[in-house]
Amino acid sequence: MKETERKHINIKKVSTSAELCAALRKNFGNELYGQPTDVIGFGAHGKEIANALAPLVSKKEICFYDFNQTSDTDFHYLDFDDMLSKSGIMIITNPAYLKLFKDATIFNPNTQFFSLF
Repeated sequence: MKETERKHINIKKVSTSAELCAALRKNFGNELYGQPTDVIGFGAHGKEIANALAPLVSKKEICFYDFNQTSDTDFHYLDFDDMLSKSGIMIITNPAYLKLFKDATIFNPNTQFFSLF
């Protein structure tokens, strides 16, 4: 099966921001900085994750999507559909957002997915 034909998304579960950062360093190594990174769910937990990731990937590479929030003073909002082809890393912070991840074929096939809930 080709990567673009995959039916399910492999979402890696991590427990803390520190564990997420360690997993990203392991997966990307020196190529982590500059990776387009999206935080899905941008409440207090999502913003904490974005702040933890900023030194690793560059604040300008971090975008967020949230059902209820479309602006932030530190990070850029991006419509979910606009994230699909660009994202290298997607971090889901709340199980309510899992319904967006049912069809793996709509995502960049190289995107890595993580959850923190």
